[in-house]
Amino acid sequence: FFFSESPIAVGDRNKVSSEKANSNEVKPRIIRRIKWKFLSVFWLLRIAFWMNGPYLQPVLASKEFNGKSASVSLISKFVLMQFAALPLFGALIGRFMDRYGSKIGTIVGAISYAAGALSLTTNNSLFVIFAGRCLAGLGAFLISNGPENWLISTIGAEGQPVPLIGSILGRGFAFDPMVAVAAGELAEHFVDHQGPTAPFQVAPVFLGIAAGLVIVFWGNDYNENRTRAKNLREGNRITKTTWSQMKEVLDEIRANPKILNLEVFNVSSRHPCKFLL
Repeated sequence: FFFSESPIAVGDRNKVSSEKANSNEVKPRIIRRIKWKFLSVFWLLRIAFWMNGPYLQPVLASKEFNGKSASVSLISKFVLMQFAALPLFGALIGRFMDRYGSKIGTIVGAISYAAGALSLTTNNSLFVIFAGRCLAGLGAFLISNGPENWLISTIGAEGQPVPLIGSILGRGFAFDPMVAVAAGELAEHFVDHQGPTAPFQVAPVFLGIAAGLVIVFWGNDYNENRTRAKNLREGNRITKTTWSQMKEVLDEIRANPKILNLEVFNVSSRHPCKFLL
């Protein structure tokens, strides 16, 4: 009698167990909402990503500087600039994402990538094209990583099982080849009617629609990111400033240019079509 549980205690324990089970329960309505918020933006960004690739080299080759067509050496420098942007400004971009969140990062990435595309459509200025390649490189990084980070943080905030992240990402990438084919056909259609710069004029439309969906439907995750960044600083894990890190990278590349070639090889081997962008 003294060791038996009272009905109230048993009821409370069952209630706690029930609440815990419900908190870990997969909620189909929430998952469907998150899934389509993510996939609609993801596929629009991928369309813009795939449209530009095959036409970068012809567009750059058609540019004239001081009355001369762009040389192969200059074209390669334009392409390398896109890849050099990430090691040079990667620390700054990482701090930006930690502070403002994946939603803002994705919007900024779409704007940056669109600016990089539009820089090729009308201008023959060396500075503008180099700056545009730099913006395209940073934008490609943000639109590739921002949506995935948002999905991870949103699934966690909703208390849904972690394996759902892989399931949703898997669906996005499973349809990516079809998205690439559709984007290629669309780009070819515009090239036939408006010339090789047409994909760079059309891609910002898809980027703008994606950014609009993000603004309207995505929630913010910057509070979680700010807390993580603050914890890192308090733990003395960030011991160098962003600018000092950027200076070290730049000095290292100047001292040994082969490092940049290695970075291009690494990126192109993991994402072959990125090398064409």
